[in-house]
Amino acid sequence: MFGLSLAEVAVILTVALIVFGPDKLPGLARSLAKAYGRLLKLKAEFAKAVEDNVAPLDPAEWPLEPPPGPKPPAGAPPGDHDDGQAK
Repeated sequence: MFGLSLAEVAVILTVALIVFGPDKLPGLARSLAKAYGRLLKLKAEFAKAVEDNVAPLDPAEWPLEPPPGPKPPAGAPPGDHDDGQAK
């Protein structure tokens, strides 16, 4: 469990018992368990939302040609414009 040995868990529980007392410890454990449950539910909802809203990539729909470059200025002869690429 989280890479903790039985001795480490016992020490943590003993310290919690001393700090919070035997009256508050069950309520604290219940609150932590509820928070953990909500966190797991939120994680599952987020994963489902991502899965539902991200379309799977279909190679048949990929563009086969690169997008067109910038348009030449009006009136410029073909091939005589600066397309932003180094020569």
